[in-house]
Amino acid sequence: MSSAEAQQPQIETSAVKRGWHRWLPYLTLILLAELIVLTHLLPRDLWFNLKVEEWKARRQERQSERQRRALMKDDIPLGTQVPEITIPSVGGRVVRLGDKPVIIVFIGTCTSCLTPDLFEWEQVQREEGKRLGILFVSRDSKQRIREFLKQNLLTVPIIPDERGLLAKAYNAIWTPRIYGIDENTRLVWIQKDTSVADAHTIAQEIWKRRGGAEK
Repeated sequence: MSSAEAQQPQIETSAVKRGWHRWLPYLTLILLAELIVLTHLLPRDLWFNLKVEEWKARRQERQSERQRRALMKDDIPLGTQVPEITIPSVGGRVVRLGDKPVIIVFIGTCTSCLTPDLFEWEQVQREEGKRLGILFVSRDSKQRIREFLKQNLLTVPIIPDERGLLAKAYNAIWTPRIYGIDENTRLVWIQKDTSVADAHTIAQEIWKRRGGAEK
């Protein structure tokens, strides 16, 4: 084998190496471009999307607030005698309006969703039951309410209002919505905001307003 033939593979190998190195700057640029996209463009896009979602949420909140205030125009005026409630609660307990001040809590179609609130009101009932009545109105069926009370060992009176007639009469446009009725069956307190104070604070506020309709 001649010396020229022996050197041929080495020459070809060097040529391959030189060809690979020729593409290295381009590959580096591609990698750098991808890195720029990942570190700059993508976070900015995510930030923009988050801002858009925040704006949509705020707009929806403002629209809901306007709708809520429009619906509140149909609220029963303070000092008005409220519709009588004659439906017995599940379990047979009857809370009559006029015997003493009564707190009415409309809890909508998902009684179990408000389990922590019901436990809090259960405590208020134990402490204030002699001077204040507490009554819940639910859109659930009698059977579901009965099962719920049994499972959670609760004794709070809950009235089934499956057709929503009581909720409509009281304009319970969100849940839970709370009303305070004095011993003269007049509305003396109504929840004006979707945020709810703790049950003890509400009970004390309604007790202070018994016999009148001060705002």
